[in-house]
Amino acid sequence: FFHVRKGTGRLQVPPPRFIIRGGEGKTSAMNKPEQQPVEVEVKIPLKGGKDVRGLLEARGFTFLRRIVQEDTYFNHPLYDLRKQDKALRIRRETDPASGLTAATVNYKGPKIDERTMSRTEIEFEIAKPDDMTAVLTGIGYSPVALQVIKEREDFSRENVVASLDRVVGLGVFLEIEVKASAGTGVG
Repeated sequence: FFHVRKGTGRLQVPPPRFIIRGGEGKTSAMNKPEQQPVEVEVKIPLKGGKDVRGLLEARGFTFLRRIVQEDTYFNHPLYDLRKQDKALRIRRETDPASGLTAATVNYKGPKIDERTMSRTEIEFEIAKPDDMTAVLTGIGYSPVALQVIKEREDFSRENVVASLDRVVGLGVFLEIEVKASAGTGVG
């Protein structure tokens, strides 16, 4: 799943999540997109020695990749994203087998549904995460104290991605994510 873009030596990585674009380029009178991509996911904490990987494969999920993700979240003193139920992060991904890396910027809007943690999500690849960090700090954002580091195994079946996450200091989680777009429901 990791491959190097020809002539650049940079890692080209498929998105770790399904992000569906709705209302391509349409904007409302307030210059806000009418339909934003929506992330529909459920995170389940796992306890004990359950063979989750075996259970997923037995249910038709196919192993995609194993990666290490390091998430740095940002906040602003004049506009507290956490109080607005929003998030802004830079994610660095590393393929442990090859050592190749990639990075993305990710914005998550307020939760639409508390049960599934559905929310608007905008994500794009960046070539220079340190430069993006400098831009964000230059306009007043600061990295929050908590950095999330996890080993992730991704599996897929049809329009569902299941991720088995081992999060440093927090435990093991199963994340189930489904394709969706605002106003159209799960796709």
